[in-house]
Amino acid sequence: MASFGDVIATPLIQSLLAPDGSFGADPLGRPRPLRARDVYRRGPGPRRTPRPEPGQLAYGQPAYHRITIGHALRKAMNSELRGRLEVGPYPRGGDSFTVNNTGTEDEQTVGASFRFIADLSDWNRSLGVNTPGQSGDPADPHYRDLARLWADGEYFPILYSREKIVSVTERKTALQPAP
Repeated sequence: MASFGDVIATPLIQSLLAPDGSFGADPLGRPRPLRARDVYRRGPGPRRTPRPEPGQLAYGQPAYHRITIGHALRKAMNSELRGRLEVGPYPRGGDSFTVNNTGTEDEQTVGASFRFIADLSDWNRSLGVNTPGQSGDPADPHYRDLARLWADGEYFPILYSREKIVSVTERKTALQPAP
């Protein structure tokens, strides 16, 4: 897997050291601020999907920086079942070098699906999130209930004391071994 430097920085640096006209007739002569559109147009090479001009980009567009959380067996499912099991798409900002790593591709394929912040002084103040939800059953309202929190970089309380857990318990499920 190529690093960020291989994908973005190396071609950009090479184009500044050996100018090809992309940055004007004399890019090293007169200081000029490097503009986002210069980097955008220069980029690492041809893209698989055409993009609009930088000012028209918004995270989450069908062709720009989003995530759909797919089921592990999605390629073996029909479209109706896949639609019930997949979650998203959600817009995702960032790249390989930002907090909440999202990679550099248009469709996010890397990054943490579970995040946890432990408060060692008071475990009941710990926070966490996972995606897509708290249930593995697509018919359950908790199947995808955490996906939006996760995509937005938000968290929910992770409780540890019995008193706190009981105070927020919605329902209990008793699992019995088969006879």
